[in-house]
Amino acid sequence: MTNYPYYIAVTYDAGILVKIKFGVQNGRKFKTWSDCAAAIKKRYEKFPYSKNQQILILEYSDQYQSKIVEVCHGDNWNSITAPDKLM
Repeated sequence: MTNYPYYIAVTYDAGILVKIKFGVQNGRKFKTWSDCAAAIKKRYEKFPYSKNQQILILEYSDQYQSKIVEVCHGDNWNSITAPDKLM
């Protein structure tokens, strides 16, 4: 049984999201955003060329429901917040 929410890191290349595996066959699920961000930073240290890739952190809240919470491109990290609903 999967515990929600969880976070994964994906690369964005030509409109296709590809899961970053982090040395695990089926990819890696992180319990917190900060754990996922730390894994991305370690990946930057191990593979410096990966700083040129656009990496997204996705938050899964249910089986087929996810949203982008962070966009990473090298040292430029941008948080995505939910838009305010105007009445």
